Amino acid sequence: MSSRLRAYEQTMGTAETWETFDASPVSNTSAIAGEAESNAETRKREEKEDRELFSGLEKPRVRYDVEVGTKLIVYTGKLWS
Repeated sequence: MSSRLRAYEQTMGTAETWETFDASPVSNTSAIAGEAESNAETRKREEKEDRELFSGLEKPRVRYDVEVGTKLIVYTGKLWS
């Protein structure tokens, strides 16, 4: 049975458990405040980059339904004739 377990671990890998993470509380509140400010700045910068990226994208045409409907009518008419 242990050989199957080793084969599975080789295939899937092993993960860290919650017990291996450091769960000690942070006592420096100024570090937390500085981190929150840097997170806000990071979010603002990412939003600006996203806006710049999406503004450069070309908007898709909206007339697909009309074109498909027209083709459906034309080809149906050809079948009837």
